Amino acid sequence: MDPVAGAVGLGVHRGALSAGSPEAVFAPERIAALTAAIARCGDQSGSMEGAARCAVAALRDAFPTAEGQSALVLVRFFQTARWELLTPQLRSYALARMAPGAGGEGTRCLALLATLGDQPAWCDRHASRDHQALPLAGAEVVRRMPLALTVLDHLVGADAQRGGHPPHTPAYEPRPTRVAVHLVSQVAGSPLVPAQWLADGYGVASALGLGGILPSGEVFSAVIFSRVPIDAPTAQRFGAVTEALCAALSPFAHLPLFDPARPVGRVVPHADGAPAYDERHNTSPILPPASLDSSAGWSVQPRPSVEAALRDQRERLAQESRIVETLYSVGQSLARQLDLGKLVQQAIEAATSVVGARFGAFLYTTRDAEHTARRRFALAGAPPESFARLGEPHGTALFATDPPNRATVRCVDVTRDARYGGSAPHHGMPAGHPPVRSYLSVPVVAANGELLGSFYFGHPEPGVFTERDEQLAQGIAAQAASAMENSRLYRHERATAMRLQRSLLPAAPSRVGDLDVATAYLPGEQGARVGGDWFDVIALSADRVALVIGDVMGRGIGAAAVMGQLRAAIQAYAVMDLPPAQVLDQLNNLVCRLPREQIATCVYAVYDPCDGTVRWANAGHLPPALVGPDGTVTLLEADLGMPLGVDTAVFADASRPLPQGARLLLYTDGLVECRDQPLHDRLAKLRAALGALCRPEAPVNVQEGAARLAEAMLTGTEHDDVAVLYVAAQPGATRKASVTLSPTLEAARAARRFARKTTADWGLDELTDSVLQIVSELVTNAVEHAGTPMELRLRQRHGALLIEVADGDGRPARQTPTDRGDERHRGLMIVQTLSERWGVRQTVTGKVVWAQLAGPERDEPGAPGQAETPTPAIRSRPGRRAAAVAVPHAPAAR
Repeated sequence: MDPVAGAVGLGVHRGALSAGSPEAVFAPERIAALTAAIARCGDQSGSMEGAARCAVAALRDAFPTAEGQSALVLVRFFQTARWELLTPQLRSYALARMAPGAGGEGTRCLALLATLGDQPAWCDRHASRDHQALPLAGAEVVRRMPLALTVLDHLVGADAQRGGHPPHTPAYEPRPTRVAVHLVSQVAGSPLVPAQWLADGYGVASALGLGGILPSGEVFSAVIFSRVPIDAPTAQRFGAVTEALCAALSPFAHLPLFDPARPVGRVVPHADGAPAYDERHNTSPILPPASLDSSAGWSVQPRPSVEAALRDQRERLAQESRIVETLYSVGQSLARQLDLGKLVQQAIEAATSVVGARFGAFLYTTRDAEHTARRRFALAGAPPESFARLGEPHGTALFATDPPNRATVRCVDVTRDARYGGSAPHHGMPAGHPPVRSYLSVPVVAANGELLGSFYFGHPEPGVFTERDEQLAQGIAAQAASAMENSRLYRHERATAMRLQRSLLPAAPSRVGDLDVATAYLPGEQGARVGGDWFDVIALSADRVALVIGDVMGRGIGAAAVMGQLRAAIQAYAVMDLPPAQVLDQLNNLVCRLPREQIATCVYAVYDPCDGTVRWANAGHLPPALVGPDGTVTLLEADLGMPLGVDTAVFADASRPLPQGARLLLYTDGLVECRDQPLHDRLAKLRAALGALCRPEAPVNVQEGAARLAEAMLTGTEHDDVAVLYVAAQPGATRKASVTLSPTLEAARAARRFARKTTADWGLDELTDSVLQIVSELVTNAVEHAGTPMELRLRQRHGALLIEVADGDGRPARQTPTDRGDERHRGLMIVQTLSERWGVRQTVTGKVVWAQLAGPERDEPGAPGQAETPTPAIRSRPGRRAAAVAVPHAPAAR
């Protein structure tokens, strides 16, 4: 088989990679595959030229781009050679580039042994006009191959490699380094690349020179021209490639330099005793006289002893290459695995396969949250029932689960080992256990010396496991120990992050006020780093409920700390009963004053069951989804404000009806954002999923709906966290009455008349006196301090009576300290004494002062909802607008 074809056929995976990405094209796994391919280059080669041609082909084939072409435009391989080893044609070529009278024995040249590139002419070393053989003592080599010469200079020194000294002389003493890598990161304009047409005409971006010293003292140099830029970290990876080239080419250092070719016709020696060449075979090597055979013509095969040594060396190199490939592959697989169960299973399966065991077991120790140790095992090569009592061997020290000295144990035949149990019939093994004769156990020890577990391998035949198997098992055990440590640290960090995240989130009940509530927090795939998503459900006055969803940009402890501050602040602003837009104004002021610049988004909504509405403000967050009782889904995209953290941000309120059966979904961007789909399509999918869950004929409760929504929208591999707040309006029976009043002296009397009639109609006679006193004080204060038209509202629900007086003055009502003899400023003190709770909240047009009294819940028969009757408008001042009211079961107030 042609070595070039063999190299091209090597199994290098051509992935869909970016042609302009050095990290993708020159990825570590490709470098590793290339080193393994180079190690096999000598299997079908009989000369240095053949091995070099195979290595060049492997280099070209190892780095495909996304377009399917090689990233390497041109690859050439040179080696220093003595004058005596050059063909006559190469001697003539070199003499033409030397000073008159130069040349002859002792002259050293840099010979081109292999070349491969995009153009057909670049794939034949005989077609090169400028680089076939250049004397190191001449100026041509400096002018035509400065990069190759620079690599040689790194290895042997400029004076030595240009002075023509043979490698065994002191002047040619190699430097301490064995290999060298020289990078030309930008070919255009570089003096080390005279052929600037490569950059102009073929898009060559970078060049790389690789060199090494062979056992014969000769020096090789591979020059690579890449269309993909090569940076310094990438160039460092090629050090392993250069080492592989040294190892693969070393067996050919004392073999013919060029491919052997039997000349046609008679061989006529020159006058100086050197053999002659048929001109049709200009690649024939110059062999020493001892290689001539008068009876068989040219002898081109190495001597039997050399051939045997070469074969043994190749076998050793191939075996070492397979070991390196195996350990690398297993290590890469284990390093990427963070799930402990999958990790140990992969480790024992890989180790069992590598050592050739019939079955294997991995006994290891895990610790739970309470640090309790538990013994577990993973099996390979046999069904689990065969190892039902794996952890309980008896009567033997050979199968101890914890080796006292933590040493590897390998037995050719355990039945002949003194440590093996002698009790029949199982000799130390549990009943039903597969027979064991060849035995190998390897401890899995962490870097800190902790014994994590042990590998156990068995085979029914004796003498199966070798020293090489032992080394492989130890290598995999070391990688498994490192991977288990990584997995343990990851699980610990993830658990810590989850505990921190959940400690910052509320434990929302399934029902708050008149809302059925479902909440969910799902950490992203990178769950070891805590995120900044949060939600909250806050009970307000008058059975209103505040709903909050937010997201702090970024991840980590910093984002979580900011999230905790914002959540605490928004709870404080909510208790102040501020409108949603004002809450976000205050929150934005806080964010803008944080020590570090921070951006966050938030939606703050307030559900009022008495009005059956939801009022919200949005600070740059994704729009909430409102689902009507008929299943219609609407995204509340109006009035989207700027994110929190922008000084000039302005927020506005918006309101929508939220009747019985309607639902509201608040969510963070992790629910809908996806790398491979536009946001518009994902929002459309969200609307379709919500519509399917809220069909009027088959509605789904919010708890089950939140779970189904996550299944429909998420795949489990999302990088961002997901927070969901899903509520359904289920208001209880409410009785309410209201009246508008003008700010006159008659307002308090009209209010008391209205309140007495309403409490009588509702059967709340026991509360009448307290209600009249509270109403009188609140209305009087509104008349005296606000001076605007007002509305008195009475609401009974959930066994409580709520009294509210709304006016058009935004100044908050507050208690005033009074002296003992002061006859004024005691109204709010009276309200506080007679009521369970009282407070003030601002509105868009003014404020509401409210008080709540406890009372029996007596819903009227046949009135589960709201029974309302129209009420005539009360007189108001000219020019002032009277609110439209509805008073159930109440006469017109005067």
